[in-house]
Amino acid sequence: ALIEHCLRFDPHVIAIQEVSLEFIKHIKAILAVQRSYRLCPEKGFSSSAGCWYGVCFLVHLSLKPKIIETTLPSSMGRMLLSLQFEN
Repeated sequence: ALIEHCLRFDPHVIAIQEVSLEFIKHIKAILAVQRSYRLCPEKGFSSSAGCWYGVCFLVHLSLKPKIIETTLPSSMGRMLLSLQFEN
């Protein structure tokens, strides 16, 4: 229901954190997502090695961002996922 609620506002980007692979399957099954959005990163989500959850973006198909994954100085193996858009 969360993704469907967000889609009502026709956003360019939806950022989601603490996403599991099961939730990714749910997202990919939503028809409006299939028609209008791409999942970034394509593999489902960005996370530290061995972690069962991560972060991802749904990006409108009209946009072509560069995906940047940055390892953060953390004893927990944290990563920053960001998108870079050209004008």
